[in-house]
Amino acid sequence: MTLRDTVGRGRVAEHEGRLDEVERLVGLGEALGCGGEPGAALRAAWEQLRPLIGGREAWLEVRVAGRVRTFGERRPGGAGETFPLRAGGAAVGALVVGGAVGGRERPLASGQRRALNLAAVLVGLFMENRELARQLAAGGAADALTGCMTRRDGMERIRAELRQARERGCGAALIFLDVDHLKGLNDRYGHGFGDTVVAAVGAALRDGLRGGDVRCRYGGDEFVALLPDTPCEGAVHVAEKLRGELAGRALEGPQGAVFVAASFGLSTTLPGEDDAGALVARADSAMYRAKRDGGNAVRVWQDGREWRRRIGGGAGRGRVVAT
Repeated sequence: MTLRDTVGRGRVAEHEGRLDEVERLVGLGEALGCGGEPGAALRAAWEQLRPLIGGREAWLEVRVAGRVRTFGERRPGGAGETFPLRAGGAAVGALVVGGAVGGRERPLASGQRRALNLAAVLVGLFMENRELARQLAAGGAADALTGCMTRRDGMERIRAELRQARERGCGAALIFLDVDHLKGLNDRYGHGFGDTVVAAVGAALRDGLRGGDVRCRYGGDEFVALLPDTPCEGAVHVAEKLRGELAGRALEGPQGAVFVAASFGLSTTLPGEDDAGALVARADSAMYRAKRDGGNAVRVWQDGREWRRRIGGGAGRGRVVAT
């Protein structure tokens, strides 16, 4: 066999390998475009990804509606490369591929790495398109990381709800929450874990509020929730339940379980009030009072001279006192 024959066969093999990668990526796109429940589409996509991985330990993690769905076997340590998934500029998951095959280290070939990068882009686009479709169906924009409404659309919805409440002669309550010590968590565990924390807050708000309540991501780690037709005592109960849920939820960090907490401020509408900015400002002030009192607590704004304090002692416990 001549050198020309050897080189020619090598090129043929490389060409065939690229064709196989293209076919797998086409199959991945078809799996993601099959419609239906997103988990089923992602599961079908994972089956298309497995041959591209080439016998390595690997898993796909995707954040769907504030919860992480894992495909493949997630194992701590020993990861070779991570291909991030992004939707609308936000991290929504990752494809993690080990660096060993059959117990022996074997780096990914350039063609595999290229194909897996493209696969991660396709999955990210799927999640972004799914979120856009959900926004259109809901009539408003939502934050891809948390599933809550964006600040602009959320505040517009809150203004509309307050106008309706005033016309009906009803009140409403607003909860303002901010994650405690998020900067320290980012510094210690990385900003990817910070995204996990923020997503967990979005999931807690989704699970802990009624369908008619308004959930809004107000800032990076700040959220507001409007509870229409809700008196102060009912809103305190909801806020305390959310506080306990977050404080008791173990999040998986790089070195194991991490528990986080948040500070909550609460304000109710004044008679005939429909000023969303003033309502948010009062709840924000109460939240900062909770921060000054050590965090992981609920504080209620009353009339600017008096605070009613909810002292947290775990989910479902606490006592109300006045200062």
